[in-house]
Amino acid sequence: MKWLFNLTITLVLLAGCGTTLTGYNFITNAEYSGVKTDMKIKLRADGSVPAGHDLGNGISKGTIIFNHSSDTIWFRAHSTGLMETEFRHEKLDSRNKETFIIILKRYFELAGFKNYKDDELKEMVEVIKAASYGPKGTFVQGQTKYIKVDTVGFDRK
Repeated sequence: MKWLFNLTITLVLLAGCGTTLTGYNFITNAEYSGVKTDMKIKLRADGSVPAGHDLGNGISKGTIIFNHSSDTIWFRAHSTGLMETEFRHEKLDSRNKETFIIILKRYFELAGFKNYKDDELKEMVEVIKAASYGPKGTFVQGQTKYIKVDTVGFDRK
């Protein structure tokens, strides 16, 4: 009887590791909210996770929408480090999270939103960037302190 239990456990573990052994392409759709900063983040990440890895390479793209106005920031965050933004026809790129935060602060102020919370802004950048690494990098319920997780969904291409 013990051998049957061991065989069952082994089969379950192997079935769960199948995509890790072969690699896979991913699509992530997620929505987050800045509770104190009054914004909504909508993103879609596409990429691939190589065989034997937990994290992959991808691009997280989407919008930051201010609930108090019609202004929208468009973004693309690559797992390689490049982060691109567009706001009111101004396009800026950054190579690190610190510069990305400075750019977003500028856009927030241009939108007339000066009461943003630094902690939410920093965590928002982490959320955007992390999604580009795949499902295991994406923030889900219970993993954020300042940003509210509204919905997260994963799919395979």
